Amino acid sequence: MLLQACRNKDMPMLPASEVDLRDSTNDPLSAPEPPKKQDLSGKFVIVTYDELPYVGQVLQVVGEEVQVTSMRQSGENNLFVWPQVPDIIYYYKKVLH
Repeated sequence: MLLQACRNKDMPMLPASEVDLRDSTNDPLSAPEPPKKQDLSGKFVIVTYDELPYVGQVLQVVGEEVQVTSMRQSGENNLFVWPQVPDIIYYYKKVLH
């Protein structure tokens, strides 16, 4: 009775189907698989150092930390260049942008 009261009259009801709850491989309503761990090595990221953003590239990932080589800003525009002496610092993954 409640179903009829809530049902949109313009939308047809779907036919009933049988679902095997023991095998979720074919169930379109099953939860999706968690995303695979993303390899950050070689990716470009934005890091914040002394409250300023810097463009950097991830060199390696060690647990929850990443080793990043950062560029420096050149001039007033958003132009970043690699410094002559590499600027390499470890950051936590959660602070990467």
